[in-house]
Amino acid sequence: MLIVLLVISALVLLFIPNISRYRDHVNKEGRQAVLQLVDAQKELYSLQNNGKVPTISELLKEGYIKQEHADAYNKK
Repeated sequence: MLIVLLVISALVLLFIPNISRYRDHVNKEGRQAVLQLVDAQKELYSLQNNGKVPTISELLKEGYIKQEHADAYNKK
């Protein structure tokens, strides 16, 4: 019984750091995706509005992005 607990503990100790690194990687990729999304929506807004460069508030108000994207973009 004790050996089983030792093996399970060892496996848990091996997997927890990997899970943490994976979570950090996913968060980083998610931030980059939001930045790309907002930049693409800025470009679209600019093309549709005679070259006017929008603020995040304008993109949000006009429906080009959602509030969660604006919040994530402002965190950078």
